[in-house]
Amino acid sequence: MKKHIRDTDLTILLVEDNKSIREPLQAMIQQLGGYKVLTATDGYDALAIYDQYTSEIALVITDMLMSNMNGDKLIKALYERNQDIKVICFSGSSSDQTLLSLPPVVLEWLVKPIDGKMLVETINKYLQQD
Repeated sequence: MKKHIRDTDLTILLVEDNKSIREPLQAMIQQLGGYKVLTATDGYDALAIYDQYTSEIALVITDMLMSNMNGDKLIKALYERNQDIKVICFSGSSSDQTLLSLPPVVLEWLVKPIDGKMLVETINKYLQQD
């Protein structure tokens, strides 16, 4: 993989229960985007990490279908904690009904399989740094 394009002090929380998806996405975000990435395996894990690193996390990227706490419950819980949180969500399919029921903090809904380069471009769009 290419060395990251730039260094940044911004932190992203990546929530994905499937290790074979989570680890490559984490590597791509770190290497291509230069972001620090914290990872969580489900919504409960994500909330614990978010509560610990609230001031550092600039964006949350979450799968929508996970065991324990799924993505829509996670996004609603994050919104209760911070109405300015930025969220990108992804799933194996798009669901307009689910998107309509989510808080207005969801910036993008991506469909798997996720292209790492496209994900980093999407992140950069919302976390532009000069």
